[in-house]
Amino acid sequence: MVDQIKQRPEERNIDELSGLLEPVKSRILARRADEPSADREESDFLSLAQSDALDRAAQVVAEAFLSGQSILLVGRETADHALAVATFFRGMQQLAQAMRRTRDVVTTKRGSLDQWTGSFSLAYHLEAYNPVVGETGSKLDEQLLSTQPRIIIALDPLNGSVEQMRKVLAGAPLVQCQIVALRSVSACVAESADLCIAPSDKTSGGCGRKPLTLSALIHALALKSRDCSVNSVINHPRAQALVAQLHAAELESNESLVALSMLFDDMPMQGHARELVKSGLGRINKGWTLQPRTSHSKGALSYGLRALLTEVETDFPYKARELQVHLGPFFSAVCYAGEASTLIDCLLSHDRKTAFDKAAKASLVKAKTYFPSLKHLEKFARGTALRSDRREASADRVCAAGPQALIQESSTADDRLLPIIAEQRHAECGGTQMVTCMVGSDHQRCFVRSDEINVSDALVRASYVVPLALDGVPFRADTFSGDIILKSAQASLLKNTLQEFLEQQSPEACSGQADMPRDGKLNLNQKTSALALWIERQPWGRGFPEPVFEQGFFVRKGQIEMESHQSLMVDDVLQDRNVLSGEGFRLLWRNSVHPGQVSIRAGDRIFVAYRLKVQRNRTANDVYGEVVALEELNTVTE
Repeated sequence: MVDQIKQRPEERNIDELSGLLEPVKSRILARRADEPSADREESDFLSLAQSDALDRAAQVVAEAFLSGQSILLVGRETADHALAVATFFRGMQQLAQAMRRTRDVVTTKRGSLDQWTGSFSLAYHLEAYNPVVGETGSKLDEQLLSTQPRIIIALDPLNGSVEQMRKVLAGAPLVQCQIVALRSVSACVAESADLCIAPSDKTSGGCGRKPLTLSALIHALALKSRDCSVNSVINHPRAQALVAQLHAAELESNESLVALSMLFDDMPMQGHARELVKSGLGRINKGWTLQPRTSHSKGALSYGLRALLTEVETDFPYKARELQVHLGPFFSAVCYAGEASTLIDCLLSHDRKTAFDKAAKASLVKAKTYFPSLKHLEKFARGTALRSDRREASADRVCAAGPQALIQESSTADDRLLPIIAEQRHAECGGTQMVTCMVGSDHQRCFVRSDEINVSDALVRASYVVPLALDGVPFRADTFSGDIILKSAQASLLKNTLQEFLEQQSPEACSGQADMPRDGKLNLNQKTSALALWIERQPWGRGFPEPVFEQGFFVRKGQIEMESHQSLMVDDVLQDRNVLSGEGFRLLWRNSVHPGQVSIRAGDRIFVAYRLKVQRNRTANDVYGEVVALEELNTVTE
């Protein structure tokens, strides 16, 4: 046994190593599975999106595509809406390119292909403000009248927005337009829309979270439209060439954008979400290893997405958590500034230089956004910090009510400081924070900050109770925050609506994960780069946290790295408290060097909760443990 343990990893038999690691992998997945015996069909996102409305909408889109008519997408300046527009545009452009590749090389008796050119038009309009603008009109009204679309796809329309588009189109009697409402929040309906597409609720499990994002729904619509297009041209004399080209359009390559929408929306990592994210990350990582032109032409990684990944400076290989933390706020900030079109143009660009120029512009916008004028607002910021007594009181209220608490604070500070104050409240007290202040004589500005609920979805639902669309007031929201201006008399109604939405969530959905037990211990021959790389490739997220192992160690030596971290070389401690000598295992305890923390010394026995990580070098991969929690013990008990 000792010879087996001391054997170097590269000398071990592959089958033997697989036999050692499979029980660990099975244990990790079994503890996180929602329903281990669930039907595989429920893990397919297409089955969740499937509905009669989706089939009818796909047929209408296919007819517009083949007959050269126009389609208009209408939404708001949010990351999910921007990704949904990019996903649909890429999918339909791929179909159009496939049709244009089908041309007559020689004259035949089977007819001409000239009528099947895919010469239809696509347009989009994303409002930074509510589309319903009362009597003054908006750019959306002008675009509706100028483009006269055959189909309008409304992305999560607010209450009243579809009716407003109907009124505008009524002034153009020659326009025969169908409005398709895409609903990621299935509880909301759009009565005046011709078709309303919403995901199935069969996997929600009562957690109150939507099963699919808008990008996933519109990706399903594009896939269905391709199938309908194939059925429409099947009777054409040159059907074989047309069908072959339509199938050659790899719309599945857009799963990378759908995966990003899942991560940015902080979706629960249920079966279908994990499969989408894993597939999308696989495409991104594979494309990064190829030459830019090759990866773009093969659909693995577009010029635009490569440029955006370069701007956020995330390390390769790209992991779900890192993209969510770095690229998600990047998208939210640019959309908050009203520059979602820059992101869309970047993602759709077929020119490398243009893509990188657009990404650089988006990075500049992000640097000036979210809290864009702190230096100019410094004089307003004096006295806005929470006093210790208020901080303790707010924290007590959150602890008493749990993660489903909605804490409302009124502020007398400048309204431009509300995002800063809300972020400060959330960092100090947690929960769902709603900070309000007066704007003018009869309006209030409300900023909502929460990690417990999807704020954008909550405000879309609230629009059916509270008239957020009144007078075209600003309404900006993403997954974690929302910014609203409404009449003072409606602020309490908004708070009550959000509180009801919070109470509908399960405690697990609000806290981000269930009470997940630790994943046990790893033997010395299980702490391998193979297991660390497998963990790295998995799509961890809400409800599906990264594994944390725990066990006792004997410290062989310790040292300080970069003046703030402790690096410990340790040996395993067996059940009988004997020390098992071997090659040693390195633990990295980040940010643990400070006056209040006792340094760990050689000879100490410790009990550690850690994550298994891998550090890539030019010649080999080094495995180490990243400390989550550490307890110094005189004797170690398992």
